[in-house]
Amino acid sequence: VETALQRQEVATEAKANATAPQKRRFQPRFKYAATEFQTGKSKTGESIWANCDILRAGQLPDTYDITVRPRSFAPYNITGVPASSLKKVQKVRQFTAMKSHTPKQLKLARQEDDSTSVIKLMVNDTKGNVVMDLKMMKKSPMRTMMKMACEKARISWFKCEKKVNFVWQGNPIHPDDSFKSLGLESGHTILMVK
Repeated sequence: VETALQRQEVATEAKANATAPQKRRFQPRFKYAATEFQTGKSKTGESIWANCDILRAGQLPDTYDITVRPRSFAPYNITGVPASSLKKVQKVRQFTAMKSHTPKQLKLARQEDDSTSVIKLMVNDTKGNVVMDLKMMKKSPMRTMMKMACEKARISWFKCEKKVNFVWQGNPIHPDDSFKSLGLESGHTILMVK
């Protein structure tokens, strides 16, 4: 027979449970770190230690089930080992392995034809000698071509910028010009005037 007091206690307990924050459903898994087990003492009184793995907590408080891994023979299990016989008992959080994500190959719109993105030019000096044949990206500024030609002619960029002019169809070329703005195409020749 339930009394009114018991019913009231059950009701208050249910109310307390309803207002209590939700408990975590996921309990993180732990494993024990590898340690050493005291197998005995030497004649001098020093402890003899053997490597071991802690498998789980034992049935009694402060005891553990272990696997001893001696160097000279096969590993063996011992149950109910007191914590005092172990060098260090340390819990380590065990991480669950996730699926490895292999990066997807990017599908880039690449131009198959080399001629659409690259331009081939010749740079000649005023005497008609070929200073260099070059192959450059169309999007590069003319400064790049100028530096390459000056380097090939063994002129420093500092001097080249001030004393050397590059001309195409009678018009000077500025370092910031582009191939498109000048109307240059593959096979054209630029004149290098010193």
